[in-house]
Amino acid sequence: MFVKFQKRESFKVAGINVKTSMKTASVDCPSAWDKFNPFCQSMENLKNKNEYFGICNAYNQKEGTFSYMACTTVNENDDVKGLDTLEIPAANYAVFKHQGALCDISKTYDEIFQKWMPSSGYMYDPNGNDFELYNEEFDCKEEKNCILYICIPVVKASK
Repeated sequence: MFVKFQKRESFKVAGINVKTSMKTASVDCPSAWDKFNPFCQSMENLKNKNEYFGICNAYNQKEGTFSYMACTTVNENDDVKGLDTLEIPAANYAVFKHQGALCDISKTYDEIFQKWMPSSGYMYDPNGNDFELYNEEFDCKEEKNCILYICIPVVKASK
């Protein structure tokens, strides 16, 4: 599995946040995008028109839930009425390419967390947020060949 490492400075996002679980994410996450997309059409001052995020955070191991936010970066003073906002802290990320059907994204996550992470010398940075990055390469006209990036906040594992 190919991985590249990238440091990202903190950034602010605005979008639609939903609480979900691994059992319902395949329905809840697309629903968040369906609700968010109309806002994108009306947002005039997008910070970067080629970067959209699916941010995962607020994990609750006991309940098996997490929050998923379909969003984009915004400037500090942008009018984001009707949207949730979140400040993403600066972090170092392990970045993985997902190429294939969107419905298979859980397989990429499994490969990252079950195969790559345990033998990588890195661990999940609990102070960060993992996210899916949809950039100019994302084009799902051909559903089986979607390209997006999964960014996992990491720190060196202690020995």
